[in-house]
Amino acid sequence: GVRNAASQAAALHELPRADDSKLIVVQLDCASRSDAEAAIQQLKADHGIAHLNVVIANAAIAANYGPASTMPLEHLEAHMQVNAYAVLLLFQATRDMMQASNAPQFICIGAPISTITEMEGCARAPLTNYGLSKLAACYL
Repeated sequence: GVRNAASQAAALHELPRADDSKLIVVQLDCASRSDAEAAIQQLKADHGIAHLNVVIANAAIAANYGPASTMPLEHLEAHMQVNAYAVLLLFQATRDMMQASNAPQFICIGAPISTITEMEGCARAPLTNYGLSKLAACYL
C-alpha cells in the first residue's frame, strides 16, 4: 500500500515485474486508522484475492528528536500511530487472509534501537519517540 494511491501508482507501474505477476496499488496511509481494513476489503472485492502469503509492515517515521525528559506527548502519539498502531491494524486487517495461506508470514521491519538487546548501544541517539514506538511494534 501507498499513502496516496492516485499520485504514486503511475511510478510503481513503471517498475519491472515478472510476466505472470500483477501490481495492485491500494491506499494505505499509516496515519489512518481505517486504511488497512479498507485496503483489504478492496483487495477482496475488486481483485478477488482470497489469501495473502506475505505481509510486510515497513512504514515508519522518525520525525522528532530529543530526550524523554523534554518529549512532548503529541510527538510520541504521532510516532506510535505510524510505527506501532498501524502495524497492529495491518495485522488485524490481514489476519484472516493470511490464515487462508499455506505458510503465511507477517514481517515487521524493526531497527536495532527497537530491540532490548541492542537498544543500550543506541542510547546516545536522541530517538525516544522512534525507539519507543518501534519497540512497541516489535513486541506485537
